[in-house]
Amino acid sequence: MNPNQVMAQNQRNVTQKTLEDLKQETNTWLNEERISLSAGRERDQLEIEALKKQMVELQNWKRNSNSFLATAQKEKDEAHKALEELRRNTSTWLNEERTGLNALRRKDQLAIESLKKELAEQQQQNRILSKRLAFAERTRCQEDSGAQPAAGQSKELYCAVCYHEPVTVRLECGHACICEPCLDIHLGGGGGQCPICRKPIARNRAGVAQRVHRGIHISQEPGYVRP
Repeated sequence: MNPNQVMAQNQRNVTQKTLEDLKQETNTWLNEERISLSAGRERDQLEIEALKKQMVELQNWKRNSNSFLATAQKEKDEAHKALEELRRNTSTWLNEERTGLNALRRKDQLAIESLKKELAEQQQQNRILSKRLAFAERTRCQEDSGAQPAAGQSKELYCAVCYHEPVTVRLECGHACICEPCLDIHLGGGGGQCPICRKPIARNRAGVAQRVHRGIHISQEPGYVRP
């Protein structure tokens, strides 16, 4: 074998060994990469499983949240409806109570006015009665003493209602038999009749009643109708 062949054979051996070493290193690197990739894949699988689990939990939480929100909204609507119903019932009750109180107030006011009117009438009747008693007492005293009424002071000149005040008003019927205060009582009571002939006394006194003029008594005026 010539030197060139020996050199070529050595060169082939070196190349073969280099290739073997390279192949071994490559296999070692590939095995390490395969192990690393397998480990990484397992980690990725674990992470994927964890993410899937978290996604399921999030979906369950979302469903629970939606259910809770729906329940809360329903309860809110029911509470709002109950509040509106309570407000309407309260308003109705207040209106009824206000109406009832107004009716009671009007009734009480009418009762008070009626009592005031009755009290005023009773007081006026008491005053008239007191005047009658005073007139009766004065008449009795005059009779007991034997005194005669002064001229122009006959019984016909006194009011036929109170027997105390002098006659100052001629009625529509022509009778002069009542005084101004007693006429006011007759007109104020809503009725009113002539004490002599019982004809109604008109409520508009200005057109039916005549008063004393020129300082003379009404019985001395023309047209006087004696009771």
